[in-house]
Amino acid sequence: MLGKEKCLALIEAALAACECDQAEVVIYATDHALTRFADSTIHQNVAERNAMLSVRAVRGRRSGAARGNQLTVEAARDVAQRAKELAAVSAEDREFVSLAQPQPIPDVPSYAEATAASTPETRAAAVQEIVAVACREA
Repeated sequence: MLGKEKCLALIEAALAACECDQAEVVIYATDHALTRFADSTIHQNVAERNAMLSVRAVRGRRSGAARGNQLTVEAARDVAQRAKELAAVSAEDREFVSLAQPQPIPDVPSYAEATAASTPETRAAAVQEIVAVACREA
């Protein structure tokens, strides 16, 4: 998990590097795990963790967007620089009015320790319980 402080540091670095009229920075991170079962046996367990930082830079009515998956302050600055450079050479969007105005960042409970710590064995036990209920109902 990235944590609020690291995310804010990356966002602030990207915004400072944009040097444009408006900017939007989005960080999203995902953890995916999949356990497949056959004949009451785990036959595949995979897990993937990924994160992305996306920057949209606006100069007048021109915008450019860039993204990267290296979450360091330097990488955030580089992504912002690419977005700024793309905005400088992009076609003008005559219908563009503005990005959304800044809003307070709400605290959203989006992390469950039990889910994050779930092992393939834990998931297998849960599936075993579900299958047992399904068999009783059939």
